[in-house]
Amino acid sequence: PWEKYAQNPILVKNDTWTCPGHGTAIEKDGRWFMLHHAYQTNSMANVGRQGVLSEFTWTKAGWPEFLNQHTTPTGAVPPLRTARLAIRDEFEGLALAPTWQWPVEEKPDFMVGGGRLRLQARPGSGGAALGRATVAAAYTASTTLLSPSALAPGSSAGIAALGDPSNTLALTVETGKISLVQTKAGRRETLADMPLTGVGSSVQLRYQALAGSLYRFAWSADGEKWTALPADGKPVNGDFLPPWDRGVRAGVVARGPSSSAAVFERFNVSNAPAGRGK
Repeated sequence: PWEKYAQNPILVKNDTWTCPGHGTAIEKDGRWFMLHHAYQTNSMANVGRQGVLSEFTWTKAGWPEFLNQHTTPTGAVPPLRTARLAIRDEFEGLALAPTWQWPVEEKPDFMVGGGRLRLQARPGSGGAALGRATVAAAYTASTTLLSPSALAPGSSAGIAALGDPSNTLALTVETGKISLVQTKAGRRETLADMPLTGVGSSVQLRYQALAGSLYRFAWSADGEKWTALPADGKPVNGDFLPPWDRGVRAGVVARGPSSSAAVFERFNVSNAPAGRGK
C-alpha cells in the first residue's frame, strides 16, 4: 500500500546535481540518506550519471524532507567536476585492466603483452572500440599508435571519444593520412584530414574535452610539436555523443577488415591541460 505525496517532487536538482532520482533510502546512526544517481549540472550527460548520497529527515506527518535542496551543503565532498582524473595504462602484464569497457554486444578481440595493446579491427561504422569512463567535464586523453605505416589497406586506427557504436568522434590514421572522423547516428563523415608526414615508427594522438561536449584534436610525430586537426584548432561539438543514461568514454578504435589490427603502446587520461595544437 502507498499514498501519493501532495508535495512531490521532494528531490530536485541543485547547483551541482541535475536529474536526481532512482534511489534507495538507508539509515545510519539515526540519520537518513537517499543513495541515488544524478548528472553533474555543468556537464550533464557527457560524464554520465553518478552516485549521490543526499540526506533527508522525516516530517511530523511522516513524510521525507530533503536537506539543502537547492545548494550543495558547505563542507560536502567536492563535486566530480573538480575531481582529479589520472589514468595511465602502460599495458603491462598479460591482461587488460578491468576498468576498460566496450559495447556489451560488440566485445572486441584484443591482446595485451610486452607493454602493448593489440586491437583487432572490426568492419562497420563504429569499428572495434575500447574505452575508459571519465569523471570530469574537462580532461586530456592521449595514446601512442605504433607502426602507423603498417596498417592494412582499408584500415584505420586511433583515439576516440566514444558515445556508443553509432556515435563517436575519432582521430584516426590510415594509409598516408590522418583524419578527424565523426560518426553520428551510424553515418560516418570526415570533418578534416591531412597527409601524415614526418612520422616514423609511431605517432602520438590526443584530444581535449572542454566543458563536457567540446573536443579538440591533435597529433604529433615526436611528442613535442603538435598539429591540430582541423588546422584552425577550433573544438568540435560532440553534444550528440552521450547516450541518455551513460557518459562518454575516452578510448581507442580500430576499423577495417577483421584480419587487420592496430597496436597501441600506452593510454593516458588526466586533467592536466594541453597546449593548443601548433
